[in-house]
Amino acid sequence: MINFTRIGVDLSLACSDSPRGIGVYEKNIALPLNEIRSSNKVFIFGIGKKPEWIDASVVYVNTYSKNVIIREQVILPFLCLILRIQKLHLFANVVPLMLIINPFCQIFLTIHDVSYKYDYSYMDSDEKQNTLKRRIGLLYQSWMLKYSFWRSDRIFSVSKWASLEIEKFVNNKTNKSISVVPNICNDIFYNVKVPNWKNREDLIIVVAGAHPQKNIPFLLSNIYKHQNKDAAGFKYIFIGITKDEVLDKYSNMSRVSFHGMVSQERLLSLYDKCKLLIMPSYFESFSIPLIEADQRGLWILSSFGGATKEVAPEHTLFFDPSCDKSFNMMFDNAISKLNNSPSATIGSAASKVDIRNLYWGSCYKINE
Repeated sequence: MINFTRIGVDLSLACSDSPRGIGVYEKNIALPLNEIRSSNKVFIFGIGKKPEWIDASVVYVNTYSKNVIIREQVILPFLCLILRIQKLHLFANVVPLMLIINPFCQIFLTIHDVSYKYDYSYMDSDEKQNTLKRRIGLLYQSWMLKYSFWRSDRIFSVSKWASLEIEKFVNNKTNKSISVVPNICNDIFYNVKVPNWKNREDLIIVVAGAHPQKNIPFLLSNIYKHQNKDAAGFKYIFIGITKDEVLDKYSNMSRVSFHGMVSQERLLSLYDKCKLLIMPSYFESFSIPLIEADQRGLWILSSFGGATKEVAPEHTLFFDPSCDKSFNMMFDNAISKLNNSPSATIGSAASKVDIRNLYWGSCYKINE
């Protein structure tokens, strides 16, 4: 028997037209299981028009604001108060400070991002993206984490590595356990047949964002310095990054194109044209592109930062994200393999998990 009758679920980031990162996670977990919905009043918090995948069995509440801090710290706690939410599920790293006035509301928090635990020296390497706004964002997260950890009744993360990093940062003296519910990619990456290797082009794909954590200047610098090497025939496709977000000398390289955010269908078609994914990040708490690229049959060249070794498939080649020599050695190794598919180990990345059942079943001790 479930004792709580008014359940709130924040799926704001999943309501994007092309969700990535936490948004993908929210959408994968999506609505509570049928037994929960049929026995309780469930409120889904989102942004904008109600998405089609949110059905009529729940109440959709538009929070309107795309400003993260205003939505998290003002709008969400206000709505929880007036709607008398008794159990709140949050997937975006922090608990609203104002919920301290509602101590009877139980909090289920998922922490994805651990960038706040590092010193900010990695920011200095990116003169284009090392902005005051980004530093304020990191400071905001670091301030909020210990409070969020203390205020939450249940805590989840997306990898074992992230769980250990969180526990170190908050100096966990309460012995609260952190449950791991890994991310998965959109079903489209699993369900569509992988194309024949011979039909692929000499393309290398990078799926990231412009945040300095992603270490994009490091990769672009190496591409820039070695434009005339043997790999000159390969072209690079950057997804999630626009030309305006990188230095001018990198934005106009003839073999590099920047596509910004794309739909899941467009991303699938680009993966299926490419032979290699490069993941240059200083650290990742999970990294969905590693799983997406594995499912689409690409070779993978990844940094060994964070949880990448925990997530990546067997055929991944790893490099030190702060060492040009390490990258170039492993890059040459990767290029030498691209005449053939890594077919023997495709699908060996973190396997597809029914995270919806895993998450909601863990919260309410039920399964479908």
